[in-house]
Amino acid sequence: MDHRRHHYREKLSSIAEQQEAGTIDPELDPRHLLITLLGIANYWHVLPQLVRVIFGTEPDAATIARHEEFVAECVRRIVAPPS
Repeated sequence: MDHRRHHYREKLSSIAEQQEAGTIDPELDPRHLLITLLGIANYWHVLPQLVRVIFGTEPDAATIARHEEFVAECVRRIVAPPS
């Protein structure tokens, strides 16, 4: 458990550093942001049956690649500092 705590503390520190550098919106709470991003990234794997229902079939490699690109773009938009 200590290893996992350390691992996620490092992720939170990275978010805070990027907020200070201006690459992530500093108004976002790093803890809530991390949980949200983990949820977005992992939902596909946690509920594959729902993915099959939504897509109507088992996703092929092209669909998975497109989803990865889509998630990356969503994350960029979520963390972007306000203009």
